Amino acid sequence: MQSNNPNPHEPTSEPSLVESSIIKNPMGQFKIWYDQASAHPDIREANAMTVCTSTKNGIPSARPLLLKVKTPLLSSDFFL
Repeated sequence: MQSNNPNPHEPTSEPSLVESSIIKNPMGQFKIWYDQASAHPDIREANAMTVCTSTKNGIPSARPLLLKVKTPLLSSDFFL
């Protein structure tokens, strides 16, 4: 995704993450974000994402995922 903001450290008009706006159901929240990304004109592949975790010692690990298979809840499942 290419940003229209010439300085990525400056505020934009893009929506930001506000904790009070997050719903309690994580799958429902993911659907909201996925639908927003799918509708965004600058996002060509809303199904591409990176999932990050860490070990108990804090060593990070990141892996790319693609959302591919449809289900009733999200209209998609993960291929891991």
